[in-house]
Formats: sequence, C-alpha cells, structure tokens
Amino acid sequence: MNGKKCALTTACLTTVFAIMPGSGGCTLPGRWAGPGRLVETREPLFQRPYLVYLPSHYGQQERWPLVMTCPGDGPFESPRRQIDEWKRLAEKEGFLLAAPDLKRRKGLGAEKLSAGQIIAEDEGFLLSALRSIRGAHTIDETRVFLAGSGTGAFPALYVGLRHPDIWRAICVRQPSFDAAQLDPCVPFVDPYQPIQVLYARGDLIGKKKAEACVTWLQDHDLNLTIIEEPGAHRRDPGAVFRFVSEVVRQQPWIRIHLRDDARNDMAISLAAKMSFEPKRVRWDFGDGNSSTEWSPSHEFSQPGRYTVKLSVWSSGGKRHARQVEVRIPRIRLGATQPATR
Repeated sequence: MNGKKCALTTACLTTVFAIMPGSGGCTLPGRWAGPGRLVETREPLFQRPYLVYLPSHYGQQERWPLVMTCPGDGPFESPRRQIDEWKRLAEKEGFLLAAPDLKRRKGLGAEKLSAGQIIAEDEGFLLSALRSIRGAHTIDETRVFLAGSGTGAFPALYVGLRHPDIWRAICVRQPSFDAAQLDPCVPFVDPYQPIQVLYARGDLIGKKKAEACVTWLQDHDLNLTIIEEPGAHRRDPGAVFRFVSEVVRQQPWIRIHLRDDARNDMAISLAAKMSFEPKRVRWDFGDGNSSTEWSPSHEFSQPGRYTVKLSVWSSGGKRHARQVEVRIPRIRLGATQPATR
C-alpha cells in the first residue's frame, strides 16, 4: 500500500477487527503522537462517537483489514486509550483500527434501560458504525475482526456471535460475563467462527469470569482458543494480533447464504462467499441430491430436517467443508435472518 507491504492484506489476515469508518469525521485537535491520522466520527443513527486510526500509508486503492476494539468502562479505559495501545501495530502491519464509545454516560437515559436494552442499543450502534466505515473506506469484508476487553468484551462477544457473517473472528480479554444475556446469541452461533479468550492467571476475579465464559463457549461447541497469561493484568495487543494472523493463514473464511423461495416453501437457493478463489465446489442437499453449481437452487420432495453440506477445494487441492441445517417446508413469520455458516 503506497509502497509499504501490508501484512494483513498480503499474508494473511483475512479478517480485520471491526472498525468503524468515518466519512465526515474530523481530525482530533490537541496532542497526537502519530504517525498516522486519528479521526473522530459520529455514527448517524444513534449519534454516538467512535475513533478511527488511519495508518500513514493508508490509501483507498486497496482493500484494508479492519480491527474494531471495544473498551470497557473502567477508569483507565477509553476509545483513545485503545487506539494508543493498538496504533503502533496498526501502523507496522497495515490495518485500520476503530474504537467505539460504548460507555453509557449519565444523561443518556441509561438508568432507565435494562441490561438487555443497553446491549441491544450497543449492537445497533456497532453495526451502524461499521456500515459507515465501509461506506467511507475500502474494507475487505473477509478480514474484519471484533475485539474487546473487560466490560467491553461482553458487547464484542455478544455482537460477534450474533453476526458471524460479518466478524471473521472474536477476541476478548478478561471478559465480563453473564450467561443469561448470551441466550439471544444461540440461534446465530457459527461453530466455525474462531474465538479467542485471554485472561491473566494472577487476576483471581477476572480469571473466574473468564473461565465461566470459556465454559459457555465450550458447552456450545464453538471454535475456541484459550490463552492464560502470566501476571495480574496485561494489555499488549500482540497476542490478539498473533491469533488473528494464524486464523487468516489456517482457517479460510467461508460463508453459506441460504435464501427462501417466496413462491415455494419446499425450495431454497444457496450461495457461498469465501476468502479465496476456489477451484471447484460441491453441494450435498442431504436428500441424496447434489450440485456442482456455484449458486444452486434446490426443491425438496419431502418435509423434514436436512443437513446441507458445502465442499470447497482450494488451489492446493485441500478440501474445506461447511454445513447448515435446513427445515422443510420453510417457515416464514415475518422477516428472518438468512442462515450463514
């Protein structure tokens, strides 16, 4: 990018941490230690701010990885501090960085909202901000990551699990955790989505919460990596970056998109998106029929539950498999979210 090789773009980060783009943002005044550019933008729907860090060699002629990192609400947590912790890595490796302000301040009516209402509003804010970022910057949709620490880890986990088609991987450090609040995530979880949980063995309270988070993720058979770090509290983003780099190298991004046929509740259409150019594909519909088309349609002859499987072969001849469960006839009660895996 502008003469500088982007580690995330070329080798490997097929994912990016979720960044919130910012058209119409303004460069922050006051002390800024560069070398890139720090921009503050307000997301249009909720009018809540987020910061975007643009490396000094940023250019719109290539698609960039994106890292969104959610700060907690402690005295040493803030979007600016998140940027300060990540900016050297973003500058060196070549990715955009975004930090939303998830802290509910007095005067916003937070005291009148339940915990469920707060996380739902944060979800809407993150998704709307991400749309704005994509509109303002050239983002590689296969390289978007979501990270969070402390109390910021829970919204990162919640939003990431509910939208696996958006977030390539989720990374949470010393996560606050409430199993009951994750119930709305269960219908959307993707067993292939990489998740990293980091915690410090010397932080006894934080370790207990992190272990509860790990247990929930394991109970739901998710793709989990656990890192227990020495000491009481660590903030170095290097461990997170190494994880997502490995994800990009070893775990290709593949998503199945399923759409209903509005005229026939026994039929579906399928499509796949992936982070590489496949040599060939094969769909098995679970009823004895198959297809080698890129985006096939299929009509089932009998009601039932079917496991639709996708096999994709990369240039080296390696086979990658994904699957999605389909209930026939399709039941549509208003708007539904397409199944993705």
